[in-house]
Amino acid sequence: MPAWWNSLETVSSLTWYLRWIGACLTIFGGLCVVATLATSKRAETLREKRDADRHLSPEQRQSLIKKIGELPDKEKCALVSVVGDDEGFRFGIELEVALREAGVNCAGVEPALFSTPPRGGVFVATSNMAIRFLLTL
Repeated sequence: MPAWWNSLETVSSLTWYLRWIGACLTIFGGLCVVATLATSKRAETLREKRDADRHLSPEQRQSLIKKIGELPDKEKCALVSVVGDDEGFRFGIELEVALREAGVNCAGVEPALFSTPPRGGVFVATSNMAIRFLLTL
């Protein structure tokens, strides 16, 4: 055995330091648990917010109907959602209803596969650039 192991002063000091280190690690561990709980709750809140369905507000809906209703050329348009994106599909149906009220002949919302899948959403297919522009605002 090393000489320090047989020294009362050295072993007593070592014991004291180890107790302090243990206490500090216990406090740090508790803080880590509290921080983990707080960040996991925040992550869940943000996840729910991200996954919440989008909707047109009544003001947005009326504005869209008014602006598109003023266009002279309201040709047929198609709304396309990403396959498997149920939220995008439901939002597309909401857009379709508003577009029909504005006098646009909509072919409905069709789910489609993409070679490079977009993050999600609804896409408008029409040759009328004014309608495309208004829907991107």
